[in-house]
Amino acid sequence: VYVAVGNSAISSSTDAITWTLRTSPASGWLALTYGTNFVIAGNAGANATSTDGTTWVAGTAVSASTISALTYQSSIYLLGGAGGELATSTDGITWVAQTGASVTAINALTASPTLFVAGGANMIETSNVGYPYNTATSFQLPNDAQLGITLESPANFKRGLYIKAL
Repeated sequence: VYVAVGNSAISSSTDAITWTLRTSPASGWLALTYGTNFVIAGNAGANATSTDGTTWVAGTAVSASTISALTYQSSIYLLGGAGGELATSTDGITWVAQTGASVTAINALTASPTLFVAGGANMIETSNVGYPYNTATSFQLPNDAQLGITLESPANFKRGLYIKAL
């Protein structure tokens, strides 16, 4: 199934040609990802989940901040937003606030099997996906360069090529 979100609309399609508007539990949707469930988020920390892309259940607001990015990797959902807001979840329903290295709004997130990457105005922040998971404290993004998070300057990017001195 294909899912698209925008402002107060959630739509789904089985062929990406014909779309059906779904009942939305809130409005202001800005981000969408899929892991074990579909997860959407947006204004005022609103979020919702769906197992099938058609029926949506509102979650508890993560924070009062606008959430503009979501990603999923290695059984961990990661969201980012205004003021450097970061939170993780293993189910897309219960979220745990995390501390990153930036206070810049996070506008984009992506992940590989070994790395989360957050992007915003004049910054790129990374965290190893394999950072130890402790059920007592939940997943924590390291907050110093020694443990895997780095704050990169746009000066390190030249014509689409990333350059880093080692």
